[in-house]
Amino acid sequence: MATRRSTAPALALLLLRLVAGGVLLVHGLQHLLVDGPEGLIAAIAGQGLPVPSLLAWLLIAGEVALGVLLVVGLLARPAAGAAAVMMALVWVSQHVVTLPNAIAFVGGSAGVSGENALLLTVVTLSLALLGPGSASLDHARGSGRRKTR
Repeated sequence: MATRRSTAPALALLLLRLVAGGVLLVHGLQHLLVDGPEGLIAAIAGQGLPVPSLLAWLLIAGEVALGVLLVVGLLARPAAGAAAVMMALVWVSQHVVTLPNAIAFVGGSAGVSGENALLLTVVTLSLALLGPGSASLDHARGSGRRKTR
C-alpha cells in the first residue's frame, strides 16, 4: 500500500506539470485562435526585436507543443527545459531589455515585473531538473525514472 509520503512527490510533480503545461497551452491557443498571431507579431515588432513574424510563430508553436508535452508528461524533461529557456527569453525581452532602467524589476503596485513569465521559467526549470514524476507517459514508457547505480 502506498503511503501519503510516497505519493506526495508524484502528486506535486503532476500538479506542476498540469498547471505549467496548461498555462502554456492555453496562452499559445489564445495567441493563435483568439487574439490572432498579428497582435503578437505587432507586440514583438514594437519591442524592436528582429524578425517579429518568426519569433511570434516560434513562441506560439512552443507554447502549444511544449504545453501538450508537459500536460501528458511525454519527453517532459526536454520539454520543460525548452519551456524554461523560452519563458526566460520572454521575460528578459519584455521586462529587462525594454525597460528604460534594466535593473527595474519591481513593477510598482503590480509587484514584480513579468511575474508570470518568471514563475513559468522557475517552475519549468524545476520540472526539467526533477523529471515528470510517476503519473506521466515518460514513466509509463520507462524513461521518466532516474537511473541509479
